[in-house]
Amino acid sequence: MRISKSSSSFSSSIVRRSAPSTFHSSHLFPETFEGLGIGSRLAYLKLPSHYNWIPLAGAIVYGLTTPIGIAIGLGVRTTYNPGSATASIVSGVMDSLSAGILIYTGLVEVSKPVCLVRICKAMC
Repeated sequence: MRISKSSSSFSSSIVRRSAPSTFHSSHLFPETFEGLGIGSRLAYLKLPSHYNWIPLAGAIVYGLTTPIGIAIGLGVRTTYNPGSATASIVSGVMDSLSAGILIYTGLVEVSKPVCLVRICKAMC
């Protein structure tokens, strides 16, 4: 997969390929195992007995989201028009969501040491 930048506009688009490449397989396979990894972390949660299904559901959902997303992408790759208004709107919304998640994660990581120091001082 290659990302091309147009010199006449500020929009970027993903170049379509006609057949799936090893890129798809290399992302599909590890994500399934990452789902198993997060499921094993969820298994250590201390939950009430009526919530015992949550670790299994979390592992399954996490493990299947990327393969399903890749399948959807492969299905629409022939109809995708990178110059359309819909593609620009979807790209903008997805970019803003991912930027918001990154900002939130960064702020949490920055504030975590401060909060831990305050908690330790209060407990000691």
